[in-house]
Amino acid sequence: MEIVDCGVFFGPQSKGDLDTSIEKVLSILDQGGINRALVTSLTGLFHSFEDGNEDTVRVCKDRPERLIPLATLNPRQTVDLHGAVEKIVDADFKIVGFFPSYQAWSLRLHCFEKAVLEVADAGLVPLLTLGGDPAGASSQMEFDGSVQLTHVSRVARLLGKFDSPIIVRWMEGAGYLLTAEYVALGKDFSNLYFDMGNMVTIGSIELLIDEIGEDRIVYGSNTPFQYLKSSLFMLQTILISEEQRKKIASGNILKIIGEK
Repeated sequence: MEIVDCGVFFGPQSKGDLDTSIEKVLSILDQGGINRALVTSLTGLFHSFEDGNEDTVRVCKDRPERLIPLATLNPRQTVDLHGAVEKIVDADFKIVGFFPSYQAWSLRLHCFEKAVLEVADAGLVPLLTLGGDPAGASSQMEFDGSVQLTHVSRVARLLGKFDSPIIVRWMEGAGYLLTAEYVALGKDFSNLYFDMGNMVTIGSIELLIDEIGEDRIVYGSNTPFQYLKSSLFMLQTILISEEQRKKIASGNILKIIGEK
């Protein structure tokens, strides 16, 4: 079964001594049998999103058969969102990631909403990653994962203004408290997609599939920050058909980026 991981990171991090070099990340993917991966440079998360995007393009050009570039866009680092998105389009990205917790900004920012619309209008796919390290946020409550998920409702309602999908990912375990919100949002917004990689409550992935279908669920591992085998185990053992499993493992994300 082909597996395309939509949540992989590489490059220098802001703290800690974890080896996040591209060579180490590739070795982890090899051990897990991951065929391809959407990758993002940590430079884009912790420093300059433009420098990070250049780093991502460089690494992916060296390994086009294995790596798919995923851009980052920090809405607080530019007042020219249109120009920033044009550069991302010119670099041939297909997906643009937003990382509010890592960059310590709120989903309630108007410039974030404008950035999402710019990305969608350009024919790109917004990917919203919630949870994770608050990166020095002044208020832990403001960047708490459960609080952020309530803000997804506001983001999701932007989808009525365009037809392209938006993907929601979770950097930490998404437990039973979040499942009902996932289902409610998924039913109301047909272009909202979910990453199953951190849906840790037993039965939650099957429930989401029963309620909204398998066509809007993708797979991401958050390598190298989380154990790859944990998310792989969930992918391999959830009680679904093999055809459904293949869609989640690779088919859905490849369709989103226009490769299927």
